[in-house]
Amino acid sequence: MNLKRTLGPLSEPSFARYFAAEVINQAGTYASAIALSFAVLAVSSPTSLGLIFVAREVPILILLLAGGVMADRLPRRFVLAGASYVAGASQLTAAVILIKGSPSIFALACCAAVNGGAGAFSRPAKTGLIPQIVSTPRLQQANALLGLAPRMMGILGAALGSWLITSIGAGYALAFDSITFVVAGALVMTLAKGATTIKRGTSPLADLGEGWREVRSRTWLWTLILSGGAFQFAYFPVLTVLGPEIARTHLGGPSAWASIITGELIGGIVGGVIAFKIKFPRPFVLYCLAGIPMVLQLLGFAGGWPLPLLVVCAMLTGVGFALALTAWFTALQILIPADSLSRVSSFDWLGSLALNPIGYAVVGPLSAALGERRTMGYAALLLAIASFGPLIVPDVFRLRLPSREQSIPPEAETDKAFD
Repeated sequence: MNLKRTLGPLSEPSFARYFAAEVINQAGTYASAIALSFAVLAVSSPTSLGLIFVAREVPILILLLAGGVMADRLPRRFVLAGASYVAGASQLTAAVILIKGSPSIFALACCAAVNGGAGAFSRPAKTGLIPQIVSTPRLQQANALLGLAPRMMGILGAALGSWLITSIGAGYALAFDSITFVVAGALVMTLAKGATTIKRGTSPLADLGEGWREVRSRTWLWTLILSGGAFQFAYFPVLTVLGPEIARTHLGGPSAWASIITGELIGGIVGGVIAFKIKFPRPFVLYCLAGIPMVLQLLGFAGGWPLPLLVVCAMLTGVGFALALTAWFTALQILIPADSLSRVSSFDWLGSLALNPIGYAVVGPLSAALGERRTMGYAALLLAIASFGPLIVPDVFRLRLPSREQSIPPEAETDKAFD
């Protein structure tokens, strides 16, 4: 048996260490997400939870473009590690606030804002780093693994978060998350020193303009960025704010919500296995059609479907997310020049997240006025338009990625650095 073929990208040392960092970090992320939601809902309303998410999203939007420029100018492992340490500090602070009891919504919002600011630097850096630490033919497998194994750890994290809430308190889940951020940052710092892109001789503002020209010159790219923004607005605010509330009032509480999240994680594992094995010749068609189970999931909440059926919808959603994200990031990493990849990624993240603060701010008042389930129904309709609308754009429907046997366009090649 060829061990390198079996392990795929994990046979490349720098990627293996980065993968370990992501797995560890995701376990804490899922535990803290459940804990924070129910800790806030126990003392306040969905509107307060939505405002905390707004506080997290706004710094992301403000700092994303700066994060993309920095990740194309500095060693990306330094950017990632620094962001991880800052996020760990913010989660530790939030943990102390919850453990002390009678948590202040304002204080938790401030911690969320710091966490969001750290994410603004880590997200573009991650996208740009992957092609530097894994060979081009293994890019899709690498992206599939980055969606696969962290979801496996996420199952543990979701269970841990649910247990901590009911046993010793939600604050300890956030404390655990802070530790995982620190460990992940330390692992990222061990990546090959050559795995960097350092851009000199131009101003940051000129670099930003160059990144924007890369975006606007590709119809498929800005079309899907706009679609992603509408998708994020329609899906995540209603799911993360109203989902736990519906679970608390109609489905049985934190354990029901943990079951739904676990279903999504299991589906993500299945989708990751598929993405690891099968090439996607038309990645953007797959990316758009992956929205089907997300629409069904919101319709399920809107229609009052029973918990087992909602868990099945969550599993299908996990499959869709794994396939869509693998296809999207692989396409970006192949089709966008390496030295501008983080900046392009920052525009992608900015466009995708731009409407999120509005969504989180209005979902609580909307649900109070219309009802939780009717709000979910309207969100499902908007989600369907955002997901399937781009398929009418020829560049989205027709674009194909080169196969492993075909050469990669010279402008899409990246410098590799391995131990």
